[in-house]
Amino acid sequence: MSPSSHSRSAARKKKAVWLDPRFAIGVFLVFISVAGVVSIVAAADSSISVMAAREPIVPGQTVTAADVIPTQVNVGSAAELYVVDTDIPEGGLVATRSIAAGELVPLSAMGTLDGLQLTALVLTLESRLPESVTVGSRVDIWSSSEIGSGTFEAPTVVVPGAIVVRLVEDDSL
Repeated sequence: MSPSSHSRSAARKKKAVWLDPRFAIGVFLVFISVAGVVSIVAAADSSISVMAAREPIVPGQTVTAADVIPTQVNVGSAAELYVVDTDIPEGGLVATRSIAAGELVPLSAMGTLDGLQLTALVLTLESRLPESVTVGSRVDIWSSSEIGSGTFEAPTVVVPGAIVVRLVEDDSL
């Protein structure tokens, strides 16, 4: 056999694999099985897009589309309990309770300012807050009156369950 006839024979064998009906049937079966699995998974996926808080949300805060991120979740029959993007009007909603960052936003935590009674209280502290106190945390505010030079009355709770809206660190010397 001459070298040129050997290369022609090898080229025919290489072409023959692509023309082989078994190869075509195998590729077709793989394609059909992948398409079948994809369609079954897509049909079984009952997740919906609900809103989650981008950052902590505090009571009285107006919540707009910029404050939330869409999150795909499977909540089953509880889907109507959470805020979806179509629930947020252009003017936003008002939070009636604290919502942690990343938490799904329940419709029950949204409302209007009607009937919501909030008061802002600005405090200057002599010492640092614990690391666990962050925006959205509930804290009790205590006070003690000075009755003499360096002596104080017993401390009492002035505001129980106050919600931290903002923390401002003093960066001055």
